[in-house]
Amino acid sequence: MNSELEISSFGNKVKISIVMYIMMLTCGMAVILPFVLKSQAAAAIGISADAAGYAFSFYMVGMLLGQIVSGYITKLMNLKTEMIGIAILFLICIATLGHIHSAMSLVVVEIVIGILFGILVTLPFFIVVHTVDGSSRASQSNLLDLFFGIGSFTFPMIVGRMFIHHIDWKMTYVLIFVIWIIILIVMIFTKLPNVSKVNIVLAAKYEQADKEHFSPWTFNVILMAVVIFLDFVAFTGFNYYMPEFLHLKYHISLETGFFGLTIFWACYAIGCGVAGAVVKKIPENIYMMFSAIIGFIGVVLIFFAATPAVLFIAVAIFGYGCSTIYGSSIAYGASILPKPSPRVVGFFICISGIGTFFGEIYATWIHQYFGSGIIIVISGILMIILFLIVGYVSMVEKKEILRTLNKF
Repeated sequence: MNSELEISSFGNKVKISIVMYIMMLTCGMAVILPFVLKSQAAAAIGISADAAGYAFSFYMVGMLLGQIVSGYITKLMNLKTEMIGIAILFLICIATLGHIHSAMSLVVVEIVIGILFGILVTLPFFIVVHTVDGSSRASQSNLLDLFFGIGSFTFPMIVGRMFIHHIDWKMTYVLIFVIWIIILIVMIFTKLPNVSKVNIVLAAKYEQADKEHFSPWTFNVILMAVVIFLDFVAFTGFNYYMPEFLHLKYHISLETGFFGLTIFWACYAIGCGVAGAVVKKIPENIYMMFSAIIGFIGVVLIFFAATPAVLFIAVAIFGYGCSTIYGSSIAYGASILPKPSPRVVGFFICISGIGTFFGEIYATWIHQYFGSGIIIVISGILMIILFLIVGYVSMVEKKEILRTLNKF
């Protein structure tokens, strides 16, 4: 009882929030590095830029593996021990980067780094589902996604400044490790929830339930995973070929087209921050449906924009529409369960990795045969499908939209 009071104290909650937000910030920083380091790494290692790009792509493979095993690792050790182990392995990887001389060696290191960050990105969500509930859970989940977006949005600019001053590319990983040290220092003085204990109890409970019958919540949890999958497929394909589409259709330069990516991620981060506040007043399922419609409107405007200004506003609208779906889906999907489960949260996060990986493959295939415009159209269609799925799950969970809206 004293332990629970200590965890719920205001000072401890502040420290928990700091730990979670910095974790997500570093995950956002790391996920963008394969896109910005390949040229410098290729020159330093002595391989072609294409070979380096291929090697760095295995980071996502490792991250997916890490997300898959994270829930099981959390059963075996507490969060502090897990974080210390991740930090030690990451330090070994950084040291190894200075002694690689081939693309294959880089592949191995990137897989390991990806696994570590795949595990790390799940931990803040585990903490959220065990320390908050209701609308606060959805709010915290969206704030986590906000800090991930901030890391992805700002770190390329920091890396660019580092390269201008001729700082070695491996120092980008060292910088992330230094931030991890800050996390560990804060964690020493923080009382964290024992998520492994809860997970073991739930595993036994649901294992018995599955033996008796197909749990009525299982299908809805899977549907929320589908929502996450389609969301990542939609904006991954959009980001891959949106600059080219704008270049071909509106005859703007590719550099200006890539500026659209900056706008997308800036509005994505802003949307996460707004969602963190809004879902305290509006149920997360309603706001997800609203966001899906906003995303669809953004895609429609892209095809009917008459000026570059309207075009980039449309891109911003789509970025805002995509922003809340991931964090809110995790929170809403977890709320379907009687009690929080790290395995389910890990499952949702794993699905996001699968969606990203599939989005890259599908977009490349569609682009090869049909062009970039079809990819943008499909992204809009997926927003409508998300709207319908969330609406269906809401009705099944006896949270009908009209009845919910009548409360306000």
